[in-house]
Amino acid sequence: MSGESLASVSSLLENAARKWPQEAAIVHNGRSLRYSDLHSTVESLAAELGRWGIHAGDKVGLMCPKSPEYIAGFFSVLRAGGIVVPISPELNAPEVMKLVEEMRVDAVCYSPGFDRVIPRGDRANAAELPVGLHGGSSIRVKRLLDSSTPPWEREQLLKAHAATVLFTSGTTAKAKGVILSHAAILERARAKLETWAIRKDDRVLWLLSMTTSLLTFLCAFLSQGAAIAIADAMNAEAVPALVTRHNITRVYGSPLFYQMLGHQQDIPPGALSGVK
Repeated sequence: MSGESLASVSSLLENAARKWPQEAAIVHNGRSLRYSDLHSTVESLAAELGRWGIHAGDKVGLMCPKSPEYIAGFFSVLRAGGIVVPISPELNAPEVMKLVEEMRVDAVCYSPGFDRVIPRGDRANAAELPVGLHGGSSIRVKRLLDSSTPPWEREQLLKAHAATVLFTSGTTAKAKGVILSHAAILERARAKLETWAIRKDDRVLWLLSMTTSLLTFLCAFLSQGAAIAIADAMNAEAVPALVTRHNITRVYGSPLFYQMLGHQQDIPPGALSGVK
């Protein structure tokens, strides 16, 4: 970020792809996705979302597993002018319906495996879009029939330059939408960048869930040309090998993960010595 004035989260990715096109941005299942690949994927997906009815100010639910597709989907919705409403992959159909209705979600982008929990939509405005990543992955987009953002709310969201709306209860009993603007996410990323002193040669092993906190950290990583490796938080046995294979310099996990790691008996001496 270092002094750059950025208008949006997606412009940060554009800058990173211009500076470090051949550098790895994301590593997953042993495969690397370069900055140029991630940027071109996002641009292509964003154009397709626009053709399939995603407009500025639309609230778009995003439901994908822990994968590069989630990251590509997040940036694509933002690039298309939409506002991301994260939907946890752990939710069942009634829970998804409740979230969609209360948040007045206009459309949903989701991995094909979640078809059974996604509410009915407008077949004339539904499509399966190739993501262009390894393995022929895709994301489905569907405009919803019984839900839409009212004009007054759309105007407020656009005025606030909203990037995402989180459905959370916080410290209260009733869940509600919490707005995070592009500026707020970029400011949080700057703070993390300063606190953690992230550098271009950092390679980060991400073991937490795919949430807005990931987007915040990801923005900090992207601003420096660092790479992020996505892995399973419950597979502590695989971490030493991942650290060695991908030259990991930082690990972000939950307290439970570190407890599990501490009980591993067969970690080679010095395997984690270079990790923060």
